[in-house]
Amino acid sequence: MKLGHVAPDGTKLKANASKHKAMSYERMQQREQELSQKVGELMKTVEEADAAKDRLYGKKKRGDELPQELRRAESRLKKIRQAKAVGLP
Repeated sequence: MKLGHVAPDGTKLKANASKHKAMSYERMQQREQELSQKVGELMKTVEEADAAKDRLYGKKKRGDELPQELRRAESRLKKIRQAKAVGLP
């Protein structure tokens, strides 16, 4: 076996091996528990808000429906435009 040229690459890279950025296995486990608890609390808050909206609007409604007056106006406008397209007087 014959070895030819060996040339190291002179590329410079910025690296951050800070102790503040690196985590030990124990720290990862602790952080995982903290985040899991936080996610659980946030999900509980969201579920409570969702249940409150269900009580207010009912389960079949989403809570962002158009008011009755606007729905009626839109349906009338649609019918008027259809009648005009057909050519009714």
